[in-house]
Amino acid sequence: MVGRAVTRATARVAISAAVLALGSDAGASEAARGDWIVFASNDSPALGEHLELVEIGAGLRLRRVGDLGAGRNAAVSPDGTMVAFLAGGSSPTLDVMNVDGSGRRVLAGGLDENRQPIYDGASLVWSPDGTRVAFTRLGPRIGIAPIDGGKTVYLPDQSSRAAWSPDSRRIAFESINDVFVADADGGGIRRLAAGSSPAWSPVGERVALVRSVDYESQILLVDSSMRAPERQLTHGDRPSFEPVWSPDGRGSRFSAWQEKRRSKSGRMSSQPAASGACAARWRCLPISSRRSRGALTDA
Repeated sequence: MVGRAVTRATARVAISAAVLALGSDAGASEAARGDWIVFASNDSPALGEHLELVEIGAGLRLRRVGDLGAGRNAAVSPDGTMVAFLAGGSSPTLDVMNVDGSGRRVLAGGLDENRQPIYDGASLVWSPDGTRVAFTRLGPRIGIAPIDGGKTVYLPDQSSRAAWSPDSRRIAFESINDVFVADADGGGIRRLAAGSSPAWSPVGERVALVRSVDYESQILLVDSSMRAPERQLTHGDRPSFEPVWSPDGRGSRFSAWQEKRRSKSGRMSSQPAASGACAARWRCLPISSRRSRGALTDA
């Protein structure tokens, strides 16, 4: 069964939270687009870890469509027609198939020249045009696999956290406290800025990233063409992490975490900062508006 293809991007925290809950009920990772969810389940000892397809009906009624076979870390293509996932044990393969379970094939696997396997703790990231999947080997090291079966290319050692440009021609990544940009074929690598956790705007040249400023993690906005100056979006003593763009590219949604004081037991712990109107654990910042230094107002 092929669900209704969804062409609009989805970045709503409420949807994401619901999907995570469904995935955890079955026991593992998740991926979602539109009217159905693909998730990894280990609820059957006989089957082991496998992918299941569940259709979401009116009133969030769920209907199990079928078992798609062994796999985990599922990621659905932007047009909603294919699923990339990992299969196998300690040295997994990167596989892809249609959402009805047909056309399954291996894109990458085994050990690279550094004898490192694919890392199943990192997300698979589709290019917006659906022609490539970025994955991560231990090291870490990002690989870019063409869906048509072409040669997999690799970015330098210590590369992680891939983020595609909206035209799929470039990819941003993190490496040792700096953010770099490379061409989709792995060439043309250049340093963009100091920072980590890049998130490319879905509509343009801007890249949001995280950087330590006065010993606190803050969100900054950088022009990938280097024609515009950097802009710091968050300020103050509340650390901010994981920038996520809204679908139209006009705003950036980011999580804000605040470290608690040392407890009587001597342990350090953290808790979410005040969430505001966006959603629990998240704060929203319209990029187009001007903010003065100090506390942010939730959008």
